[in-house]
Amino acid sequence: MMKRDNKKSKKGTRRIEAWIYTVITPLIEALKIEKSFLKDKNWTWRYYTKNLEFILPLEGYVDSASIPNFEDFFNTNPKIERKKIVKLHLNILQS
Repeated sequence: MMKRDNKKSKKGTRRIEAWIYTVITPLIEALKIEKSFLKDKNWTWRYYTKNLEFILPLEGYVDSASIPNFEDFFNTNPKIERKKIVKLHLNILQS
């Protein structure tokens, strides 16, 4: 029976934890809030930026310090197609 390399598994574990805490969880929470705004047709507009206040592109829901984790998550998981998800999100916002 082969021994597991604990250093290797810990490094992967930390990476996954980073994805969960800095990418996945913030996206889930933000999309829940976004859904309630969309459901209630509560579209607060920012006059100066000409953007919606509480409805953002997906990257906007991730802390700027966590953007590398966001990029890493999608680059490491090619089955999760970032372009497809972003396009779906934009289509939902436009409908």
